[in-house]
Amino acid sequence: MRCLLLLLFVLLASSQAAAQATLREAFAHRFVMGATLGDDHLFGRAVGSLELVKREFAAVSPENVLKWNRLQPRPGDFRFGPADRFVDYAEQNNLRTLAHVFVWHKQTPDWVFARPSGRRRSRDEVLVLLREHIDRVMTRYRGRIDAYDVVNEAIAPDAARAKPDGLRDTEWLRAIGPDYIEQAFRFARAADPGAELLYNDYLFHDPAKRRAILRLVKNLVRRGVPIDGVGVQGHYRLNDPPIEQIEATLDELIAELRPLGLTIRITELDVNVLPRDPTRTQALALRTLDEATTQEQAERYADLFRVFVERSEHLEGVTFWGVGDGRSWLNRLELEGKRRPVVNHPLLFDRKLQRKQPAYDAVIRAARANP
Repeated sequence: MRCLLLLLFVLLASSQAAAQATLREAFAHRFVMGATLGDDHLFGRAVGSLELVKREFAAVSPENVLKWNRLQPRPGDFRFGPADRFVDYAEQNNLRTLAHVFVWHKQTPDWVFARPSGRRRSRDEVLVLLREHIDRVMTRYRGRIDAYDVVNEAIAPDAARAKPDGLRDTEWLRAIGPDYIEQAFRFARAADPGAELLYNDYLFHDPAKRRAILRLVKNLVRRGVPIDGVGVQGHYRLNDPPIEQIEATLDELIAELRPLGLTIRITELDVNVLPRDPTRTQALALRTLDEATTQEQAERYADLFRVFVERSEHLEGVTFWGVGDGRSWLNRLELEGKRRPVVNHPLLFDRKLQRKQPAYDAVIRAARANP
């Protein structure tokens, strides 16, 4: 009887320990689980978030503090304080880092492309500024930041109609030409030979855009450009895109990119619970997550992580875009032609930074499947 009771106690203790496993622990043998940190986390306005992150995650990315307009708002005026704080926090808590982002069509100051007089800068001038910016940042954090999104969202959403080669019409393209992507990666490798260099984009499940991204990345590899991997943004909705489409997309990326030696990451993951084009009434109706939507979101996360776990040998990491619902970028949406505040619930932690048990538990269960 004593042996039986002891066995039951051990089994119960093991079950309770498993139930209390964190994301970091549950996925340690699968891939690196990460989250992004915003200003509110780094400067203490989101109480408890930093404790939660170091407990639940194994990697961090900055939402804004490493973007150009924050690091160098004026020529030569580098403001490294917030970025230093981000890197220090990661080091102190044994967290890997994925920095975001050098080259993007947003959050780049106008002075990069035009002089104070308004005259457009030449290609050579912009290339010098780009090289100096990347070099200054990456040499400062050499050996301390693991990976960088070097270029973000360079392919147009409507890639089939965009020229040349599906590239988005941006200031970078107009100032330098189509090789601006190649130049950015070469500058980055020269600045930090040990960092992982990534191309990051969204809408991979759209066939035309996916083909354009694959064409871009393969051409970079063919020309010997130092690119190490691809980030697949995961801004999903409850039922869009269908899970079968996400599966097929990842399978194609694995088949096309892994033989080239490129890593694949899921980046910027969240599950938007609002309709694609919500009315203000619909947006306000979900101020509190109702039971049906709570369950639907949990099922969506269960499906997503089933797909990720089944392909975990090919995935370097999965990063949530945010920590708790209250600070998510999805709390501002396009409504009635304007950006308006809404109450969204896209993440695994609520506005009090408590686990949203149905969704959180679904993700943990996925980690234990297919051992």
